[in-house]
Amino acid sequence: MLLGFFFFERCKRNKVKRTIMNYLIFSSIIFLSVLMSSCNNPIKPDKDDVIVWENITGNLSGKRFKSQIKVFNGKLYVLADIVYTFDEINNEWLPVGPNTADVSNKLVDFVVKEDSLFVLRGDGEVYYLKDGMQWVKMYDANGPDFLPPANCIAVYKGNLYAGLDAQHVYPGLVRLDRDSSKNRYFKFNMQYTVDRMYVHDGWLYVGTTWASSYFIARCDGDSLYALTRKFDGPSCFSFESSGDTLFVGADYGVKFVTPDGSIKDYQIPIPPAPGFSEEYAFAILKLDERLLVGTVFSGIVEWDDKEKKWVPFFTEGLPKLEERNGIYFWLIRSLVYFNGYIYAAVSTSWNNYTRIYRLNYDKLKQKLNGGSP
Repeated sequence: MLLGFFFFERCKRNKVKRTIMNYLIFSSIIFLSVLMSSCNNPIKPDKDDVIVWENITGNLSGKRFKSQIKVFNGKLYVLADIVYTFDEINNEWLPVGPNTADVSNKLVDFVVKEDSLFVLRGDGEVYYLKDGMQWVKMYDANGPDFLPPANCIAVYKGNLYAGLDAQHVYPGLVRLDRDSSKNRYFKFNMQYTVDRMYVHDGWLYVGTTWASSYFIARCDGDSLYALTRKFDGPSCFSFESSGDTLFVGADYGVKFVTPDGSIKDYQIPIPPAPGFSEEYAFAILKLDERLLVGTVFSGIVEWDDKEKKWVPFFTEGLPKLEERNGIYFWLIRSLVYFNGYIYAAVSTSWNNYTRIYRLNYDKLKQKLNGGSP
């Protein structure tokens, strides 16, 4: 420091040297300040490097969703007041077909059959979209053997099936015909309400909920076979297949159906959130080696085969709800994988407004694998 002062005194009479010295000192101070600032505040990653659940509800905000997120023919669909498909380029939801009085706010489910979109109304009527411009009534579940409401629709062996809300002697499943007098109603001598259907390994599986007389049944097109008969038994909220195994989302956790029709528990029950006695598996997604489960209170969990327990899956960005017993995630109503992303439909309750989130799963998997795809 003394040498610096002596040198400065020697140079101060020289205007040019003094100017150069001041400039060097000033530049050194600026350099040190920038260096210290960069150490205390490291460069933040670009937005593209941040992995988080992204809210893509967009123009569907404030709408109630009526069914699960579905993928048909390389397109992603949801059902709100009408059916919408997702435009990945512009990140917006586009209506499929006109919003007319025939379908608006009357639909409960939809399916694609031979590239044609069919929608099911709660009163049992089925419409299809003609030339993308007009809704045309095609089927009708109404008849002497049906009492509304209808709940879900599926394609099996080229035919449309509707899941019904069975009451007393009324059936819970019908194979639809263009001539409604030829509808094939499947009856049991007991009550059952069909809320979920899924085609797997050559069978149409039927899942029931709440006060039903059985839990799972399967149909071959001619007969309906109950796989379980138990009053006050579990409810079926979702199906997902992997190879020859059919997973079933139910009360307490996940079950699976073996090829011979046996129903067994998958691992141990999902632990309930604090303040609750049980947890529900509302949505299931088998992805790579992961089995992901969307729950009512615990967000998304996955089975850890090493630890032999259910553990939280990546939840950064998913909404939470604060209750008196604690803070819980919103209900996960649906999970689906599409073009590198996991899509989730979430809501504060079953009958409340729904949001849609997506997660770049391919990027997350690469990060978890240490940068390897």
